[in-house]
Amino acid sequence: MDTLKNLRIKYSDIRNECYEVMANDSDLEPLELEILDLEDDCEDTQVRIKNIISKIDLKINDVTSCGNSFNNIKFPDIQLPRFNGSYHDWFNFKEQFISLFDSNNSLIDTQKLYYLKSTLTGIAKDVITIDD
Repeated sequence: MDTLKNLRIKYSDIRNECYEVMANDSDLEPLELEILDLEDDCEDTQVRIKNIISKIDLKINDVTSCGNSFNNIKFPDIQLPRFNGSYHDWFNFKEQFISLFDSNNSLIDTQKLYYLKSTLTGIAKDVITIDD
């Protein structure tokens, strides 16, 4: 919108310069009609742009309110996967852990490590040392 406003200001300046250059009023009449047409077109364009922006704002508000309604839904707590060191259970545990924690970009590495340690049981938990 600022660009359109700047163009209108420049346009007005140029028009004033044209008036100063043109000496004969009969030369100004066709130019003035063309200028009026351009001003009308400019105003129409400005109105269309405002309408489009209003429609976009409405759609954004609809999407935002729709998204907020999903945030109010209470899902049951997810049971953390457990791993006891069994080779047979490894693949299933690994896939669940990756989908819940490792692929979550909002968690930092120390949080992921904490969750990993909290899911280990039995022999898998026993092999963790203080150095780990």
